[in-house]
Amino acid sequence: DRRTEANYMWVDGSQFRHFSWFSGWPKYNNYASQPSDDGLGNEDCIAIRQSFPIPTGGLKTSNKLHWNDEHCQNRNRYVCRRDMSAAYLGMVPAAPSCNR
Repeated sequence: DRRTEANYMWVDGSQFRHFSWFSGWPKYNNYASQPSDDGLGNEDCIAIRQSFPIPTGGLKTSNKLHWNDEHCQNRNRYVCRRDMSAAYLGMVPAAPSCNR
C-alpha cells in the first residue's frame, strides 16, 4: 500500500484481494488487530504471521496464520502467485524440467 493506504498489490501491479487480517486478542479488547498501520508507521508491505504481541509484553500464538502489515525492508520468505492448472493439481504429469 505504498501508493494508496490499504490498497495492496502484487509486484506486477495487480490487485491483491485475499485478506485474513488478525482481528486482535478478544481478551485484551482486540489488542494488536491488523492492519494497524495508521499512516505514520510506514508499514506498506504484508507478511503472514501466527504470533502477535499482547499488551503485557511478549507474543502469543494464534491458532491460524493471518496477514500482518509490516515494514518493506523486513526480510521474509515470499509467495509466488501462479495460475492454477491441471499440472499443479496433479491431474497431468508435469514436464521433467518443471519447478527446477
